[in-house]
Amino acid sequence: MKTKTLFLSVAVAIIGLLGCYPGSVTVSELDTVLTIYEHEEDFSKFKTYHMPDTIIAIGDEDGESNNKYDRQMLDQIRTNLDALGYQSIDTIDADIVILVEKSNSELLVGWSPCCWCGYWCWYPGWGWGGYNPYYPGGGVVYSYPIGTLFISMFDNTGTEMPMTVMSPWAASINGLISGSDAQILDRIDRAIDQSFAQSPYLGTN
Repeated sequence: MKTKTLFLSVAVAIIGLLGCYPGSVTVSELDTVLTIYEHEEDFSKFKTYHMPDTIIAIGDEDGESNNKYDRQMLDQIRTNLDALGYQSIDTIDADIVILVEKSNSELLVGWSPCCWCGYWCWYPGWGWGGYNPYYPGGGVVYSYPIGTLFISMFDNTGTEMPMTVMSPWAASINGLISGSDAQILDRIDRAIDQSFAQSPYLGTN
């Protein structure tokens, strides 16, 4: 597997990121949609994807989670992936694995070489349990507001089991869960659509 690197942050680090990764970070004012990608990745080589039907809750230590909008979020992500030509399959043999997380409380995250270890290091039913997604960077504490959605793509085309799972593309959408039901559902659709719209390099063609 070719070594890839990616660094995902939130709006407070945009200025620093633009300096470190010129051209790789795209930000929208719509609920602060941030996307970042590996410049050298050929996203057209990916044909199939697998996305678990559960969103991982961060900051949900008491075991309670508001899953009211999870189906809408997953369906909208799937709609965009399908529109790009990627085919959904039910097994983890897909070319890419899409994992989705949300913050159920305000999070302060101190970045390290494995910034989200403990959140995405293991996923039920996913064959890479125990392996760490890698987003180089670090040394800074960022704040994730309640309702932030994280979408991450993982390359599953390697012939050997890697010690670190690399992500060629990721998106974060800050603070989606606020307002009336109708407003939230509309914002979910528009913000997720925006994360893909500002990523024109994605797609099978």
